[in-house]
Amino acid sequence: GLLVLGGSPGPLDDERYPWLPATRALLRTAFEHGTPTFGICLGAELMTVELGGRVERRRTPQIGVFELEVLPAAAGDAVFGGLAGSPPAMLWHLEEMSVLPPGAVPLVSGTTSPHQAFRLGANAWGTQFHPEATPRIVTDWARESAVLRRAGAGADEVVGQLAAARADTERTWRPVARRWASRVRLRHAGRLLPS
Repeated sequence: GLLVLGGSPGPLDDERYPWLPATRALLRTAFEHGTPTFGICLGAELMTVELGGRVERRRTPQIGVFELEVLPAAAGDAVFGGLAGSPPAMLWHLEEMSVLPPGAVPLVSGTTSPHQAFRLGANAWGTQFHPEATPRIVTDWARESAVLRRAGAGADEVVGQLAAARADTERTWRPVARRWASRVRLRHAGRLLPS
């Protein structure tokens, strides 16, 4: 499996971050070979631009815990199936997916960034939000964060939001992570065919 996490670069900031083209190429190769892939924030943005979608910069960063909207297509999804309603999630981004790649299936929406999660093919998923976020992780992100300052948010406020929602976020996103890991195990065992 391939898990590509978030980070501060934009997905096309190749001059400042020379490792981005190789990461985009790796995402394409994984997609073409049906490797179970999960991109989070920057990881999803890299997958989006590499596979024909578009990412744009927001005027103001979106940071904090927000309620999202599970779309009907999520019901039958191998990883996002079982979600319902308006689950909370941590958002921390300046760039956002404005147009998904051709063939992508939107799974989660919400906020002014409508593409919060998608599936591409049978084995690739991306999220704009951070299902992996914990108060400790967010505390680390908040240290000297220019994006946080630009958003006009305070570190204590954002960490407090996540701490208050932690039981709900773990109950919601931990099963998603487990279902994706199960697909990786099936592929490793040769029981999950490439898409």
